[in-house]
Amino acid sequence: MVLAPIEQFDDDIHVSASSVRSIIEGCPREAFYKYIAGYEPQDRSSGLVLGSAVHEALALFYLTLQQSHREATLQEMVDIAHASIDAAENVHTKDGEEPMKVTATRLIEAFLEHGYRPRGKILAVEERFSITVHDPYTGEVLPERLIGYFDLVEAVDGGVVVTDHKTAARHDKAKGEEQDIQMALYAHAARQIYGVEHVTLQFQSLIKTKEAKVVVQPLVPQDTDTALETVYSAVTHMNLALNMDRPEVLMYKRPSWKCPGCGYRSRCQG
Repeated sequence: MVLAPIEQFDDDIHVSASSVRSIIEGCPREAFYKYIAGYEPQDRSSGLVLGSAVHEALALFYLTLQQSHREATLQEMVDIAHASIDAAENVHTKDGEEPMKVTATRLIEAFLEHGYRPRGKILAVEERFSITVHDPYTGEVLPERLIGYFDLVEAVDGGVVVTDHKTAARHDKAKGEEQDIQMALYAHAARQIYGVEHVTLQFQSLIKTKEAKVVVQPLVPQDTDTALETVYSAVTHMNLALNMDRPEVLMYKRPSWKCPGCGYRSRCQG
């Protein structure tokens, strides 16, 4: 039986799966600029803008289904996606790239034909959560809270199904067999918030191929204990950096193929 969500609290000090991933798996310097120094990026990649627009359209679809028991129309979803694209500023695009509105429309059309329909009661759509985090070694509650957003949560067979939406250039078949920090943390959060033990995780990927397609991909069980240890490591790393005169020494650059599209590339090079 799915319980009512637990009461959640404000969080002046917090950490997210994105910030943890940036420090541990990505570029600590980018995490410093974004999450600690609070610098605004010089621009946003067209991929991020498109992803946000499609997320808004899918949120409309599932909210309409939850609240009005009907499916949003193609025009309703396209309108909200195009409005999101129009509102984006300082967008960094690649030469020869398909216009974002054209891509968004193709992805939404594919979703309406092949996208995921919930099997149970919808509990959350694009909903923010905030939960306590414990020191994995002492059990003490940390001052930082873990925050995030559930794209879609539904009640099924006494547990919950958490669906995370993605836009991608291609389908990665191995993704469902891998450990994913974000999804492991989302499983942990769902257990706390909804009072259930069984949590099923899945990706819904909208693939930007010439003929757009939708792939719903279940994930293998995630190692939440290791993910929570990773959160503690990232929090410790950030706190050590904040207590240094030059925090960027610990928040070092980690060069990768992502550097040319990073929103902080000029600041980092400078």
